Amino acid sequence: KKMKENYSGNVFSPMGCRSFLSPWKDENGEYKFDGRFNIGVVSLNLPQIGILARGSEERYFEILDKR
Repeated sequence: KKMKENYSGNVFSPMGCRSFLSPWKDENGEYKFDGRFNIGVVSLNLPQIGILARGSEERYFEILDKR
């Protein structure tokens, strides 16, 4: 595919599995491609938290709150 002309051929990579950030320019007018702290998609490993909690529901939610 041909990149849109207004992006000068820059490539904007996905952040995560399906989330794409919109183009962003820094204070110098340069496109910024990384380090933008996308938190639109977050995954939690709930089974791992359950294992770490060792059967304690209270501990489970303590660990979950920290993550």
